[in-house]
Amino acid sequence: MNNIYPCSINMKLAQEKGLVTDNKLNSKYFNIQKNYKVLFEKYIAETLDLKKYDDLLANSDLKIDSCMPYRMDYYQKNSTLDLKYIYIKNNLHIEKLAKEDLDSLELGNDEELLKKIVKKTYSDVIKINYLNGEEIKGNFKTQYFEGFDSPNTIFNNDSLVLIIREGKLKTKLSNKELVNYINKRQMFIASIIEKMNNDFHEKLKCNIEIGHLLH
Repeated sequence: MNNIYPCSINMKLAQEKGLVTDNKLNSKYFNIQKNYKVLFEKYIAETLDLKKYDDLLANSDLKIDSCMPYRMDYYQKNSTLDLKYIYIKNNLHIEKLAKEDLDSLELGNDEELLKKIVKKTYSDVIKINYLNGEEIKGNFKTQYFEGFDSPNTIFNNDSLVLIIREGKLKTKLSNKELVNYINKRQMFIASIIEKMNNDFHEKLKCNIEIGHLLH
């Protein structure tokens, strides 16, 4: 799972904005997206205080392992959050941005202006309006993980999607002890997600959904 998924980039719109070369997203697209991503993830992390919840997971007596690098998907691997468990699973559709905003992000030399651009546009930039080559209007749910078939990986197209991802269980417990441990671990993570949902209420101008994956 090293690719972008879902396939929600509007290539036609990107081409109109000069972000496509030879039918592929070009370096300009990825440079602008990178600049946007750094400021966007910083804004989300600070507004929601994601490190607090990541530290709760890391410091738990349950000794929850984080996901090994070779198991990480594209989004966790390329996250700028510097967190062990939590990452953002949204595509950033920078092709939606106005030309003047794209130009400012390409230059990247006025951080205060760029912060304002991100804060003004992020709810639209993360929203999926285009899927597998077709424009889709309105609100809908979609699968955010290729190869998964779980309600826990299906989210609304207009949500900020946060993922808590655990590593593989490493234990020599007996079967009975293992079942008990897994139950405690799942209950603990569920309590963290409930706390996050309560604490995040109305902090952003978009919906927030939190998923949980095991290795």
